[in-house]
Amino acid sequence: MAQWYGIRVGISSRMWQRTVGHGTHTRPLDLSAFPPPRTVVIFAVSGTESMATIVCVDDDPAVAVVVEHTLSKLGHRPLVHSSIEDALQAVARTSVDLIIADYGRPTPGGIELLRKLEQRGLGVPVIIMTGQSSVENAVASIEKGAIDYVAMPIRPETLRITVNRALEIVRLRQENETLRAELGRLESTADGSVFNLDELERSAIGRALTATGGNRTRAAKLLGISERTLRNKLNTPKLATPRS
Repeated sequence: MAQWYGIRVGISSRMWQRTVGHGTHTRPLDLSAFPPPRTVVIFAVSGTESMATIVCVDDDPAVAVVVEHTLSKLGHRPLVHSSIEDALQAVARTSVDLIIADYGRPTPGGIELLRKLEQRGLGVPVIIMTGQSSVENAVASIEKGAIDYVAMPIRPETLRITVNRALEIVRLRQENETLRAELGRLESTADGSVFNLDELERSAIGRALTATGGNRTRAAKLLGISERTLRNKLNTPKLATPRS
């Protein structure tokens, strides 16, 4: 059974069936044109976002099931692990786009995972799952390097928004790295009159602040600079982003 934006198409040996909404219509299908074996396979792709490989670390099966199901419905590839060591091994052998980890479970939890990722030079962004009232844990997670956090109990819609936002930040970060490389190349060959570096830097800062909802800590991480450096750049008149 294949699905294409709400339209299901099923093929049997003698009948064609199409279901749209609540209506079903059938009619005979002549399969004589198909060579044996008489098997028809229809491939369909749904959704517009590219699939991401996302590791989930939690030793609570109930949480893991919700996260895995939600990510699968979004078209992503979830890899569920019950320990941070298993997750680190997965990151080492697989191209992982994002990690979702519980703040304190399993022991050690997400904060230790952040430390080990940094220690091993693995720049995979991490979303930390925290208790609904654990503001301190959420702040600590961001300070330790998490790209975002999501409150528990996990709500599929909240998780969807958080994951999409994190992946967009990752995309912008990669774009920024590409831009930096290109600027470095141009800077080494141009006399400075071909383009305006201040304008390009201002644009990059503005996009980073927009992507992070104005959060300077996250924007600085996205740009690959310290928060102090970002603050200094924003205080420079020619680089200050326009106020909305």
